[in-house]
Amino acid sequence: MKKLTSIILSASLLISSAVPVFAANEFSDFSKEKYSWAYDQVMDMADKGFIAGYDDGTFRPDNSVTRLEVLALFARLLGKDQEENAPILEDAVETYKDVIAPFNLPWGEEEISFLLYRNVLTVDDLTTYLSGERKNEAMPRYEAAIVITNAMGGRKTATSSQSVTLDYPDYREIPSNALQFVKFVTDKGIMMGMEDGSFSPNSSVLRSQMAIMLSRVYDSMNYTYVTGKLSEVDTDGRLVSLTDSDGNIERYTYLDNVLMKVSGVETSPKYMTVGVNAVLTLANNKVAFIDTLSSIPDETVTGTYVSRSTSSDVTRITIKLSDTNESVSYEVSPSVSVVYNNA
Repeated sequence: MKKLTSIILSASLLISSAVPVFAANEFSDFSKEKYSWAYDQVMDMADKGFIAGYDDGTFRPDNSVTRLEVLALFARLLGKDQEENAPILEDAVETYKDVIAPFNLPWGEEEISFLLYRNVLTVDDLTTYLSGERKNEAMPRYEAAIVITNAMGGRKTATSSQSVTLDYPDYREIPSNALQFVKFVTDKGIMMGMEDGSFSPNSSVLRSQMAIMLSRVYDSMNYTYVTGKLSEVDTDGRLVSLTDSDGNIERYTYLDNVLMKVSGVETSPKYMTVGVNAVLTLANNKVAFIDTLSSIPDETVTGTYVSRSTSSDVTRITIKLSDTNESVSYEVSPSVSVVYNNA
C-alpha cells in the first residue's frame, strides 16, 4: 500500500527527451574536481533516475533552467506521476484545461494542472511564470525560492513572519515579495547562497543548482503514498484513519497545514466524508495531502437490524431494509465501527 516516490522527468527538464539516462560518471563535462560542491547530489539524483544528460554524454551543469522546467520538476516531485494520483491528475487536467489553454504551453499541461490542484500555484501565478516567452526564460533564484516554499507547503509559515532578517550581503536586491520565501528556504537548508556568501536573487538557476535543490527537497520531504477507504478523521487528535481492502486499519497524524480536497474542492477536516476512496500523501510519515474524488460512499443502507452470524471467522449481519422490507445480509469488515445510543 505504500510506495516510495518515483519521479520520472521528461521533456526538457534536466533530461534529454529522446535519449537514455546517463550514469553520473559518464558525464564528460562534469567532474568531482571541478564541481565538488554539487557532485554528490548530481550523482545521487542521476543514480535515482531523476536527472540525465544530453545525447552527447554531457550534463551541461552551467546551463540555466527555464521557468516551465522548474515548475514541472516540482509537480513531479509532489507525485504527479504516481500511480495512486492518476485519478487526481485526470481531475486536475479537466478542471484547469481552460485556465491553462491561453498560455499556449509547448508541453507541461499536466504538470501545471497538478500544481494548481496542489495550491502550489494560483491562477494569477500563471501570468508571472508562463505568459509569452517567460515560460522559456531562465528562472531567477528568488522565484525558485517562492516555488520551493510553496511546493513544501510553507507558504503560510513564510508569509506569517512580519519581519525578515537575512545575512546575505545582497539582501537588499531581493524583491520584497520574495524576502519571506528566501528566509524559508534558507532556514530549511534548501538554498544556501553562493560561494561568496551572497544570495544572488536575480541570477538564473543552473542545472547543477537545480539538482542540489531537488536532492535537498527530496530528502527533506520523503514523500510516500497510501490508498484505501477513509474511515475516520479525528480533528481533536489530528488523526486520519484509512482501511485497506483486507480490512486493516492504519492511523496517521496529519500536519497543521494539511491540504484536504474532495473532487478538487478544498475543505476542512471536519467536513471530510468517511467511507470513500482516498489517497494520502505522507511527508515524513505525516499526512500532507488528503484527496478523495467523491463525497458519497459506495453505498448507504437504512433499515432494522435483524441478526448476525459468524462462520470461519467471517461475520455477517442481516438488515431489513426500510424501503423494501427485504432482508439483506452483509459481510462485516474486521475494523467495523458500531455506534449505539451515541456510544
